[in-house]
Amino acid sequence: MPAVTPPCPSRVSLLLGTEPVWAAAVGIAVGGDRPGVPGLLGAVLVLAGTARGRTTAHRERGTTGAGADGGAVAGSGAGGGVAAAPVRGS
Repeated sequence: MPAVTPPCPSRVSLLLGTEPVWAAAVGIAVGGDRPGVPGLLGAVLVLAGTARGRTTAHRERGTTGAGADGGAVAGSGAGGGVAAAPVRGS
């Protein structure tokens, strides 16, 4: 069994959609940039859209935020430390 399962395409697209926010965070931390009101509003809108998209994706797949395995993490003692691959319908 693989220890890490590949993420679903919707999760990957949502993560890539937050790239401008990460770029702004690096610019603030490393370059000392000061975002204005439009920049902060844009970051809030991107994060709100990402949260909404994740909620919608979870609802369509019928899972909760904990994942299909109930939130068990490999090595955490839950399930004997063996990560189970989620079963995907065809």
